[in-house]
Amino acid sequence: MTDAGPSLRRVSTPLCRPKSAPRLTKGEGLLKALRNWRDMTQMELSFRTALGQGYLSDLESGRRKGTPKTLKSIAAALNAQAEWLAG
Repeated sequence: MTDAGPSLRRVSTPLCRPKSAPRLTKGEGLLKALRNWRDMTQMELSFRTALGQGYLSDLESGRRKGTPKTLKSIAAALNAQAEWLAG
């Protein structure tokens, strides 16, 4: 049997909370949706990543693009894959 792609693993939390799904369909950015899904404020994420709250706000709104290192740090704090944020 050949492997057709990355292995799938069980996730202990749902892929998207019911209250987060409509935000994504309305065009809210993935970073903000993930942060809200984790019930985290920008300030909490700021403390966990050592990034400024204003910088996080700029990333969420699309005014700035994060570096791979920055996105990896944010993804780790949100318990998400960095590739999700880089896309």
